[in-house]
Order: sequence, then structure tokens, then C-alpha cells
Amino acid sequence: MSSARLGPPDILRRLHLKFSANLDSALTIENSNLAVIEIKAQALGQCGPIMAQLEPITAATPYLAKVAEEVFADVVSSVYVASIGLVRPAHMILRRALELGVAVIYLWDLPHLFWGWKDCDQDLVFSEMIDHLEGKNYRAFLTRAISLPNDRPILDGKSFRRIYRIASNTTHGKLATHKVVSGDGFDHDETEWTGHMALVDEAITQILSLWFIRFPKLSADISLAVPAYSRVCSEV
Repeated sequence: MSSARLGPPDILRRLHLKFSANLDSALTIENSNLAVIEIKAQALGQCGPIMAQLEPITAATPYLAKVAEEVFADVVSSVYVASIGLVRPAHMILRRALELGVAVIYLWDLPHLFWGWKDCDQDLVFSEMIDHLEGKNYRAFLTRAISLPNDRPILDGKSFRRIYRIASNTTHGKLATHKVVSGDGFDHDETEWTGHMALVDEAITQILSLWFIRFPKLSADISLAVPAYSRVCSEV
């Protein structure tokens, strides 16, 4: 005689138990990145409120400062979701964090595009944002606006594109990213977990670096707000 069919609540409870076991497995692994990521995430979390006070304050400033806070929330969510064995969804969330992290700066200096994005449902294209921030026109602007040295890179476009490509392959369902195909299902995978932590670390580093380049005062304010940051991440 077959066993009684589980109802949706019981199925979800069993999944919860499975994911809790995955979390325990993830936290038993020695991962030096985790402590550093936590401190960098603290720094991300402090950036939004500080950005909200940066002069000149425009009508767009409060919205973009909140976008910066959303980046923090996405990074934390990505780490947690990966810790319970859901690395594929974690990649998708990290891609969103990366897009928004770049968009904060891209839209800050292009207010007409910000309002088109907010009020007119205009889409942002990641490659176009990176190309713009790497371009000579934007460098000329920052040279005038913040006296950016000629030899200082605005961002590491290669790193941004690499992280985005990895996350996008998952988002777009490339066969190599299918967990069911590999036979793992919802199981914890040490290689995937540590790999995702390295990707998150790199993403936070690049986002903070871009924000600090654009807003030189932000770096000093973050060192005061998160003292541990300057100790473990003297250079982002």
C-alpha cells in the first residue's frame, strides 16, 4: 500500500530541513572569504545613507541612494541563498546586484536616463553602462568634476564583464549550469559554495571600487563607519 501523498506544507518543511542541512555543511567549511565578505557587505550597507547626503543633492539622489542599499540587500541574499545549496538562484541575485551597483554611478551623472528608467520603464543595458563608464567622455567629465588623475582607472571592466558573464550564463539557462543535469539536485556542493563566495567577494570589491572612485569622500566616510573595513580591505 502506497504511503500518503505529502501536502504542500509538508513538502516545504522537508525542503526547509534539506536547506538547513546544506547551511550547516557550508558553515563547517573553512572559508576565509566569508569574514572578509561580511565586512565588505557592512561597507556596502553604509554607502547608501552616506550617498544620500552627497552634494549637490538632486531630485534623483534619494532614489539612487536607495538603489545602493538594494545592492547591499542583494549581496546578502545571494550569500544566504548559496549557503543553503541554491547556487544557481544565488548567481541570478548577484547579477542583479552587479547591474544595480553599476547603475548607481551611471545614472547619477545622467539624470535624464535615470528619470527615463524610473518613470518611463526604460531598460538599462549592462554592456552599454560599462562602455560609457570606461569611455573617454566620462573620464573627461570626472577629470573636471573630481580631478581624477589621468593614470587612475575608473573601473575594471574586464572583471565586471567576467562576473556578469558567469551570472548571465546561469540566468539564461546555459546547459553547463544545470544542477539537475549534474545529478546534484538540491545537494550542497563545496566547490560551488566556495566558488560563489569568491565571485561575491570580487563583485563587492569592484562595486565599492567604482563607488569610491566616483565619490572620493565616500571611502573615508566608510572607513569611519566600518573600522574593520580599513583593517582588512585597505585597498578595494
